[in-house]
Amino acid sequence: MNQVVEKAELLPDRISCLVLPLVGQRLLVPLTAIAEVVSTGSSPVGGNSDGLFYGWINWREQRIPLISLEVLNGDGRPPLAEFNRIAVFNAVGDLASLGFYGIRLDAIPQPVHVTAQTVLAQSDDKQILRMMDAVVGDQQVWLPDMDAVETKVAELTRP
Repeated sequence: MNQVVEKAELLPDRISCLVLPLVGQRLLVPLTAIAEVVSTGSSPVGGNSDGLFYGWINWREQRIPLISLEVLNGDGRPPLAEFNRIAVFNAVGDLASLGFYGIRLDAIPQPVHVTAQTVLAQSDDKQILRMMDAVVGDQQVWLPDMDAVETKVAELTRP
């Protein structure tokens, strides 16, 4: 049997993902990238006032960095509210030594299944983080380059 066909048969028919709402955009990530989505009323400590890095937050008795992907995409930084929803990501690249990092969300994430019918396209956008654009159901989303995200967060959080 052809090796390509054998490998294709091993791929899942669908992949469980989350659509993460940011201000004015939606991010698509595999469910396995997210450790937890939490709401918190505590303020980050040690960040900067207008940049990507909100500061450090406590999550499950660990100190993790909280960032704004909007800033990494060249947009303004959304202000933190009294209570904030945060997606806690499993760090696997440059941040693996930290274990986790958080991204501020604008609303509740939505679970979706990505199938062969999902329309994927190389992003024409010049943003460093945007790997691909997609349409899932009726939603325009983008897939991040998680290595690039982790590299930027690692640069910010190194002493």
